[in-house]
Amino acid sequence: MMQNKLFIKRIVFLVIALLFCVSTVATAEFIEYSMNSSVVNIQSSNVQDIVQQDANQTVLNSNESKKEVLYVNTPNFTNSSVKFMYYIPQALVNSKKPYPVIVFVPGLDGDGETSVNGEFYDLADSYGFAILTPTFKFNMDDFNQERSYQYPKAWAADALVDMLNKAKSRGLNYSKLYLVGFSAGAQFSSRFSLLKPEMVDACAIMASGARVIPKQRNDVKYFVGIGTSDTEYRRENALLFTNNANKLGMSVEYHEYAIGHDMNEQEINDVVEFFKKVKNSNY
Repeated sequence: MMQNKLFIKRIVFLVIALLFCVSTVATAEFIEYSMNSSVVNIQSSNVQDIVQQDANQTVLNSNESKKEVLYVNTPNFTNSSVKFMYYIPQALVNSKKPYPVIVFVPGLDGDGETSVNGEFYDLADSYGFAILTPTFKFNMDDFNQERSYQYPKAWAADALVDMLNKAKSRGLNYSKLYLVGFSAGAQFSSRFSLLKPEMVDACAIMASGARVIPKQRNDVKYFVGIGTSDTEYRRENALLFTNNANKLGMSVEYHEYAIGHDMNEQEINDVVEFFKKVKNSNY
């Protein structure tokens, strides 16, 4: 009789122990599953950088360069919403020190994102520049009223500042601008540099069609490029800007190329070297 009771007690003890083990394993599996689920959620979220907030600043942890397309609104009907792209090389993504930005403005109705030459990306990656490029839209009625984007004083200068500040809120720690524009983009760039010279270190004006005449000296370093087979009035305008800038004691490099209304590899490479020289303060 005593042996039967002892046997029953052993059976009960084994059952209780077995149930405890199962419960413990199940709990451990649940905890492990929950932890794995959390990791999966973080990894699958559509965020380029994990952002850590402290009391004073946002720290970006990234092993990649950053490129983003955004929009700003303007009071101009044709350009009520303007697309722009900015690019920050990997080495500058975490930079707390401001760095210069190449602002590339394409020709008439050109798409900024697809117009930037590869040489400027190479320059940004190797020489500590970021890039920003707008996509302005052209309207002849605006142009006739001097309210087209080629006249930055009307609205386009404010639009570029808005682009810079919007990109700054997302990590673009910009200092001075290195403007480069072709044709209609050169009109914008030359006028912006005269309107807001305090924002600009250098300005490359390639094949501008505008009669832009500097009236007051500034410290911007200018590169003026023109094709020898470009239209007569564009060649006249290139010399007009250069000669008047020289009279004011401004710094200007004038270059001619055996091309028409275009940019060639030599001109792009010359602009790249010009920007390097200005950034190195060896100009």
